[in-house]
Amino acid sequence: MLLVPFIPAAGAPAASPETPLTLTGDRLEYNSETHVVTAEGNVRASGQGAVLTADHLEANLQTGDAVATGHVTLVRGSNTSTGSYLRYNFRTQEGRMEQVVSQYGPWHLTASSMDLAEGAGTALDATMTSCDPAHPFYKVAARRVVVVPNDSLIAYNAALYVEGAHVATLPVYRASLKPRKRQTSPTVGYNPLDGAYIDYATYFPLGSLTDTFRVRLATMTGLSGENILTIPGPDHEWDVVLGRTQVFDQNGNPFNVDRYAVELFYASHRFGTLPVSYALEGSAGSYTQAQPAGASTTRFEGSVTLASDSFVLTPRLTAGASGRIIYDAYGTGQQRLVVQGSAALTASVTAHDYMSLSYTGTSVGGSTPSTPFQFDFITPDSSVTLAYIHTSAGLLQTFVGYVSYDNFTMQTTLGGSLSFNISPSLTFVVSPQYNLTIQQWAEIDYSLTVHCDCVTVGLLYRTFPQTPANNQLFITFNLAGVTTAPPQY
Repeated sequence: MLLVPFIPAAGAPAASPETPLTLTGDRLEYNSETHVVTAEGNVRASGQGAVLTADHLEANLQTGDAVATGHVTLVRGSNTSTGSYLRYNFRTQEGRMEQVVSQYGPWHLTASSMDLAEGAGTALDATMTSCDPAHPFYKVAARRVVVVPNDSLIAYNAALYVEGAHVATLPVYRASLKPRKRQTSPTVGYNPLDGAYIDYATYFPLGSLTDTFRVRLATMTGLSGENILTIPGPDHEWDVVLGRTQVFDQNGNPFNVDRYAVELFYASHRFGTLPVSYALEGSAGSYTQAQPAGASTTRFEGSVTLASDSFVLTPRLTAGASGRIIYDAYGTGQQRLVVQGSAALTASVTAHDYMSLSYTGTSVGGSTPSTPFQFDFITPDSSVTLAYIHTSAGLLQTFVGYVSYDNFTMQTTLGGSLSFNISPSLTFVVSPQYNLTIQQWAEIDYSLTVHCDCVTVGLLYRTFPQTPANNQLFITFNLAGVTTAPPQY
């Protein structure tokens, strides 16, 4: 092993004495006149936050330049890259690697060469995929891919291939390296509002801002797009939204809404030392709901959400509460004030069994307590629910059963959910609801989620036994598959 500090050349800035270069290998030779060290066999060099392994290495300790060949591996932070040849400077953290195979989060990147610079990189003649790189279901091929450390992979003039077939070419394909809501991932699917559709979203950093663009082509609703400019703050976020988005009402029905609005999200804060936190939201703009019943007007909404800490009453009993106040004003002159609240007691029966007793209440008031839209319609509610939850690692992964009484309708509902873990990649869920008062099935939902390497397929079939004509089918097919979270409907 050779442990030496960098030796600065005349007139060159000296390297930090706390960051020496450490070399190990089967054979080491050092020339004190040229400051060049040669290492052969099982070579390992580390310094300035980088670890390099190779079969052969030559390094100039005065300049920090190193050339490695034969089974080269370079580790910097959480990134590991392998190649056949590497020219690298430990001091400037810049270099070039040939025949590169690299891993960035869930993404596998291969390239003929990559230029490295302080954690960033530019790969040429590259292919990227979140699938098994040996047999990828889909891949993105690009002449140039830029690596933005801990943020994204940006492929320019990117060709998308599915099962070897060229599907589309995009000017920019951006793959996020962050587990955030902004994730580039082409999605195809079907829902009762759009019919069959294909959806693609991408985002572009604009300094400290972020611009997100989404386009959707559907057989029933045609072509639509949405653009969101996000302006972050220290404890809040502004969004300027233009175009069509899809939202779901309180019953899970989808609506396409055209909006030209500004939105504000204020992060959760605590009330001093009190065990209560609050969060603020607001939006203002013009909204249009074209289907199924047309409505178009301006809309302002502001809300404050309160949430308590979870209080431990006994070793097995906890309690918590939350509330929300919403004020809406529309260009039609309608105004409403919505007050929502909930509280729950949760008891741990065993390590896998829980019971909860909860209350939820919603009141709708105001001078004209109604809305011209269907997507934000809110039904008054006052219900008490007793639930039992069981979890296991077997075939029946989760069982939920509950009985709920609604004080407004004076009706009692029995419901539940059974989640079957058929295999590590296949989950089936059935969720029935039965109205005990009128002795009728209200709704039975069937959900199937399949994770296969880099593909996630989700299917939801909502059935209404009393009105079969209202049954709904949702299908999502996500090519990215970089998360195992279930599809959202």
